[in-house]
Amino acid sequence: MITTCNINPDDYETMALDIELMLERAGCSRTDDVVWDPFFGSGFATRYMRHLGFRVYESGGRQDFFALSAPPRGVTVVVSNPPFSHKQRVLKRLVEWRIRFCLLLPSDVLQRDYFFDTVRMGAARCGADRFEVWLPNKTIRFHYENGVVQPLARFKSSFFVYFPGVVAVDGVAVGGEEVEDAAAEATDGATTNAVPPAPREDLLRNLVKVYLFDYAQRMSTREEAAKQIHTSGPLIGQKRSRPY
Repeated sequence: MITTCNINPDDYETMALDIELMLERAGCSRTDDVVWDPFFGSGFATRYMRHLGFRVYESGGRQDFFALSAPPRGVTVVVSNPPFSHKQRVLKRLVEWRIRFCLLLPSDVLQRDYFFDTVRMGAARCGADRFEVWLPNKTIRFHYENGVVQPLARFKSSFFVYFPGVVAVDGVAVGGEEVEDAAAEATDGATTNAVPPAPREDLLRNLVKVYLFDYAQRMSTREEAAKQIHTSGPLIGQKRSRPY
């Protein structure tokens, strides 16, 4: 049963500022979205997102992610730092569900065959899925469940964002769960914007956008550092000795 990140080496909890960045990258709305972190851990990420004013679905660590056949009812976006030992399965499952997400994952996922296979799987559904990978110029830090910042990680991490494709049927745009129904309707004479099979390099060029961003500058601002200590400390129960 995979519900938390308590099994080493998966015990890496997300820093407050990184949670904010993930919400931004996924385009989360405080009014329109219900955010879900399936891998509850200590529950800090869920509490912090709610603290920021987002509507959050809370499983409390009681659900087995891989036993679910679909996201919980009402959930519109996943924001999570999943157990890295299960990252391949998590990616595949979320794309199968066609749900928007932002995941914090090791940067080298971008170079793995299973990432390309996941992109290809999304493209085969409707040809309009979009992935974004945001590469920071500074090593991302993590913290323990008690709020103490971990030693500098030996690996680099990046933000992987997925936007489910939108397909046009008779001039009407549909997406998410409606895509498969739209594809079925297309067989009755409607047209879609699905693309024919493309070479691997074309798929990556058209469907995956990679961005470099100045993470170090954002982290180094005194206002952000103070914000990290002030907001995340009380939510965990212990103030961090360092902001990042």
